Amino acid sequence: ASDVYKRQPSTGSDHPGFHHAGVKYLVPLEPFTLYVGGSVALDDFNEMNSPFLAIAGVETNGAVRFYVEHINAPTNLGSGHTVGGLKFVF
Repeated sequence: ASDVYKRQPSTGSDHPGFHHAGVKYLVPLEPFTLYVGGSVALDDFNEMNSPFLAIAGVETNGAVRFYVEHINAPTNLGSGHTVGGLKFVF
């Protein structure tokens, strides 16, 4: 699966817009889906100071999905942050 990460509105040192794009490897396990992947930063507002990012997460299955994921620089595991939210799939 491919992914483009967009955050709107901005929070803290973050800026609105598209931040990184990449691919995820999905592991479906009922009633959840686990995923791992990588992406490339698309802007200069990357607080992790790395052009490459690693992503790991879990989300529920269905048309409305809750998710939690951790994003970090692959060379510095302490550089990242964990986010969660709600996705609508249609």
